[in-house]
Amino acid sequence: MALDLNVQESSFLTLIPYVAMIAMTPVVGPVADGMVKRGVPLTTVRKIAQGLAFVVPAACMLACAKLTPAAGMPANVPVLVVLLSLGFAFGGWSRAGLYCNHQDLSPKYASALLGITNTAGAIPGVLGVTSAGYLLDATSSWQLALFFPTAACQILGAIFYTIFASSERQHWS
Repeated sequence: MALDLNVQESSFLTLIPYVAMIAMTPVVGPVADGMVKRGVPLTTVRKIAQGLAFVVPAACMLACAKLTPAAGMPANVPVLVVLLSLGFAFGGWSRAGLYCNHQDLSPKYASALLGITNTAGAIPGVLGVTSAGYLLDATSSWQLALFFPTAACQILGAIFYTIFASSERQHWS
């Protein structure tokens, strides 16, 4: 039991954030294309999209941290599900940010670039599960084990991408 929910009876709740992301995905491309058509530089569009994909979910994680009760206390599950769904939905903006950026940099090597960045992104995902489990065992706090570390990684990602990302075709392409 977590948050006073029986996992077998409430497993459908785990689908809701993914459905929210699926619903957002068809919105992302046309909005980003519209920005480009209005004259917004491509690098700026990529940074805005990826910024939304990092910052809104980070804010949702911080809100979840604030609203998640201590063990044994009642939780406002619908609000937590809405926050997680909103975070997942805005994570879909990476489709117009990072995931398009490879093609911008080098159409010739876009698949290799995507493979490299996906591998780099998968490593923290694998280590994060282990770390979250260890931190949860050590602290009994979802805030310290999951929500704060996730928000910190997203904020650092937003800062890094905002500083270093470019959509300019590379000379080696």
